[in-house]
Amino acid sequence: MEIASFIIGLGGLIVSGISLTLALKARSTAISAEKASDAARQAVFQTIAISELTQAIALVELLKELHKNNDFNRALDRYTQLRQLITALQTSQTEEDVTRFDNAIIQLMDIETTVRKSVYTGTQIDAAKIDSGLLKIQQLLDEARVKQEQRVTGASDIGGRS
Repeated sequence: MEIASFIIGLGGLIVSGISLTLALKARSTAISAEKASDAARQAVFQTIAISELTQAIALVELLKELHKNNDFNRALDRYTQLRQLITALQTSQTEEDVTRFDNAIIQLMDIETTVRKSVYTGTQIDAAKIDSGLLKIQQLLDEARVKQEQRVTGASDIGGRS
């Protein structure tokens, strides 16, 4: 009788050990899946940021073309679009870049104010000066896009292997 109790107790202990091992493996798998999900989500956000940066760069190119053709009335409509896009992009930037984006927004507002005054008063615009400011903004956007692309490339291995 004692041997039977011992065997039953031992069997229960073995079943408990197996159950505990399986539970730990399941927990480990769940943690790995959560990490992979977080990495995938981050990669998607970074890819969206790259797309928005590309869109902002295209807007700068359009503004430069409108300036070149002295189509300042149409340019006025695009400044707000670009400013809103740059503002939205700040959430995907480093602290250092957020400050640079703030400066770009201020510079863009100055350009818009200059163009708006010129359009309303009929005064001549110094297109070279304005385009110089736009070029600086474009360089910032290009640099930010490269950084985002590098983050996506570095994060493309979702499994965590390097």
